Amino acid sequence: MNESNWKSAFNVEIEDQGIPDLWTLTMDEAFQNQQGWLVYNQKTFARFCCSHCTRWWDSAQVRIIFLIKKDRGFKQGKIRMKIFRQKCKRCLWAVLEDPNITDTNIYRVIFNLVNKIQQKFYSRNLGIEDLNPEVYNDYLDGPHDKARCEACILNVCQFQNFENQSSNSLRQPVVPQRARDYSSFLDYSSTVQHTPYRQQQEEQTNIRAIIIFIVIFFIFILPILVKEKR
Repeated sequence: MNESNWKSAFNVEIEDQGIPDLWTLTMDEAFQNQQGWLVYNQKTFARFCCSHCTRWWDSAQVRIIFLIKKDRGFKQGKIRMKIFRQKCKRCLWAVLEDPNITDTNIYRVIFNLVNKIQQKFYSRNLGIEDLNPEVYNDYLDGPHDKARCEACILNVCQFQNFENQSSNSLRQPVVPQRARDYSSFLDYSSTVQHTPYRQQQEEQTNIRAIIIFIVIFFIFILPILVKEKR
């Protein structure tokens, strides 16, 4: 997981929304809720790839949790975040894999986070609805696999948002122009390239057909050709 991508996105949005104080964002793999930290959680859409068998899968249940704290005396704010991982269901000894999240979905998560900071700490209700994640694959492989989801295993649902609002609907929002142009002014190029699901299915079908033909050739056709030559 490239922490610099998230920090770059966060710094850009903090400046763009005119937040006056100094805010910092860090990844916290040892994630533990502490008294005095506010909790904000989101879900996004992302792709995973198994490091053992290279199987990939998409998930619309990628949980991200932020712990937020502001020191009013020093006019500084701190945010600790954790992106929860998932395991491959094919491998017996699967490990937790990090998700590949597109620049667009990174931006939407960060936009929602800074929008909540505006509302909670600066009493600025801009009347802007949360941006929903971009769903680039409508063919999800069955229901959410809770047994292999780190967030479900750790029961992160116990951490409630500081506002009883959900930004996790998968309907597509009207995205501000600056959101569509986001990748043009970020200082990185980590967009995940995704092959359409149907195209991958066709490729897999073609590979299976070639393998079947080769097996048939060596088992049935080749012995006949050898006999004829004799």
